[in-house]
Amino acid sequence: VRRGMPGNRPQDHGSPDPMTPRRPPKKPDERRRAPLLRDLLDELVEHVRNVAQSAPVMTREDLEYAQDRLEWLAHEIWQTIMEYPKDKS
Repeated sequence: VRRGMPGNRPQDHGSPDPMTPRRPPKKPDERRRAPLLRDLLDELVEHVRNVAQSAPVMTREDLEYAQDRLEWLAHEIWQTIMEYPKDKS
């Protein structure tokens, strides 16, 4: 790599390797654009992990409650997605 040549600088290509294509511009961070959706998804993942760990020892009533909560979370996520403003891009 020869120094002083404009095409040899990492910032000109988004990568130290001049053969690597530039990365597309980043979209706004989804976590910042849709915090309610992010929170609901995090809660869903946590719930699924807890149920997966505990299912073998859960009572029938606990499993039914876990299923109801899973369905409620899925519904809340769906509603949030449907109400969320769409990108213009």
